[in-house]
Amino acid sequence: MKPLNILFVACLVSTVAGISVAGDEPYVDVRDVVIHGKVVNVDAPNLLKIASSQNNVNEYFWVEPVNVDYGEVRDLSCDGLWHQFNKKQPLMDELKRACAAIKSYTKHEPVSIEVVQWQSRQWRGRPVVRGNVFIGTTHLNHELIGKGVFPVDYKETRDTTLVLLEKNARCQRLGIWSDKIGDIIDDMKCQD
Repeated sequence: MKPLNILFVACLVSTVAGISVAGDEPYVDVRDVVIHGKVVNVDAPNLLKIASSQNNVNEYFWVEPVNVDYGEVRDLSCDGLWHQFNKKQPLMDELKRACAAIKSYTKHEPVSIEVVQWQSRQWRGRPVVRGNVFIGTTHLNHELIGKGVFPVDYKETRDTTLVLLEKNARCQRLGIWSDKIGDIIDDMKCQD
């Protein structure tokens, strides 16, 4: 082998070995888990557009409150273009109700986001983080479930606090549970 080829192979082997060793080291995410910002818009029932200022630079990103089951209205736009969708009318009514409920809580309020998952996906070219959203002292995730706006996402959590909030909303017939009046199975669940 020529000396140049040997040098190339030696560099390549040492680089690959270095990468594999570095890959085995534990990774610690040092990003702050709490982000402060302001709700700029509600793009979808599950997506709040947040403006956050760091080092005098405004950055925009989306946050999705965790542990909430948004059902069929997940990722459907709240921008008022409902007539453009070729969807069933009950779904559009649900979307309007959900968007109005979320907007009533946020109203360009300052928020704190306790990040659970960084950059779970992209929405309109920007990262979507998932986490617990606090508006003042109000825990938005809990409020949405406790007021019957949405049910708990049981694929994500079995948190007893959320289960009890949902049960209370069901028994008081709040929000989405209001049309369950007279439902024998739901009535039995409220008796214990």
